[in-house]
Amino acid sequence: IGIAAKSGFSRSKLLMPLVFAAATGGNLSLIGAPGNMIDQSALEAIGLNFGLFAYATVGLPILLCGILFFALIGYKLLPNGEGGSDSTFDVTKDYSNVPKWKQYLSLVILVVTILAMIFEEQIGIKLYVTSSIGAILLVLTGVMSEKEAYRSIDMQTIVLFGGTLALASALES
Repeated sequence: IGIAAKSGFSRSKLLMPLVFAAATGGNLSLIGAPGNMIDQSALEAIGLNFGLFAYATVGLPILLCGILFFALIGYKLLPNGEGGSDSTFDVTKDYSNVPKWKQYLSLVILVVTILAMIFEEQIGIKLYVTSSIGAILLVLTGVMSEKEAYRSIDMQTIVLFGGTLALASALES
């Protein structure tokens, strides 16, 4: 919304394809959507599991078809909303003064975390442990403060995910 407000670009023409890409992109990996993690926990109970990108065999063709649709036809169907300003989202944070060492260190931590998640079965460390270690390393190395880390957590997603897992447990029993 901030990008649309600053550029004058229509919010609907920017956000609708973004939401679609996020929704279909969630089908690319195990951690892309809460439902995928629920499937994983149910399969682990019977001794089976998915790899990190097992969903991509179905999700990637769907994502590519969606991208083609929006690039060729879908953009014509989107409403022409005004690009006005919304004071909630007009606040932009300037990252141009972040030291190079923080940029490189965060990139290294991200890449190592993703590789550890991809090779979960080979190294024997669960996804949630790997991601937690990556987040803790960002704070311990000083790349970000504890307050920045806490503020970056989307509590709505956490509550939704927790509620979904509770619902799955209730349905299972």
